[in-house]
Amino acid sequence: MKQFMSPIAEMYPLAVSAPGGMPRHFRIQYRENDKSSWQLFAIYLQPEAAKESMAGLLEDGYETRMIAYRKFPAAA
Repeated sequence: MKQFMSPIAEMYPLAVSAPGGMPRHFRIQYRENDKSSWQLFAIYLQPEAAKESMAGLLEDGYETRMIAYRKFPAAA
């Protein structure tokens, strides 16, 4: 797998999307094949950065998906 900049370095404080909820963000998950479970790869604040990350994983042969947390209460 290619090396990417640490996702933690891209994190900045954001307001939550709902009272008691989580800030808006995009999670990138990957897996080797359809029999593997999804693994968290990184969390991004901007969809463009998330898509770049996905492109790198796809080049390396992984299946990827992006989950957009736009309005998501913490209790869910």
